[in-house]
Amino acid sequence: YYTKVSNINSVFIEDGDTESIKVYGSRLSNVVDTVLKTTKKDKVIIVAHSMGGLVAREYAAQTNGKYVDKIITIGTPNNGIWKRDIQANVWFTLGNGCNIGHPGIECDEMHHDSSFLIDLNSEGNIGESKIYTIAGQCGVSDVGIAGDDVFRVKSVELSWAKNNYVVN
Repeated sequence: YYTKVSNINSVFIEDGDTESIKVYGSRLSNVVDTVLKTTKKDKVIIVAHSMGGLVAREYAAQTNGKYVDKIITIGTPNNGIWKRDIQANVWFTLGNGCNIGHPGIECDEMHHDSSFLIDLNSEGNIGESKIYTIAGQCGVSDVGIAGDDVFRVKSVELSWAKNNYVVN
């Protein structure tokens, strides 16, 4: 869903792509269309990591889940990010709590209280598509919040998901 990706010393930077997750969801339709035509299937299963899970869910919402059987999210901040949780743990952290790979609008949309996430997390906006979440739990923060050193377990889990898994 990013249009310009550079590899500088094995670090991938998304140049000039600081669009809304809604834009990225629209771009994902091109990939899904290609997969459906190639496989001659009616629906896809999407496996997505981190913000990619929000992009996949946004795509499913835009199409009312018509082309998505399942979305499996891994370490996706489905309920948002809290600046304090990730500030000390993510490389090149910006002042807004996101790293250099997620500046601008997409970062603002990932905050736990954003209108984007409130809308995205409304039940029933993805038709019959099934959502599965996988969260990592490798410790507890200094204020007692379980997570994977980037996202809280409770940020990954969705109450209405088909299944929520926590991997220790």
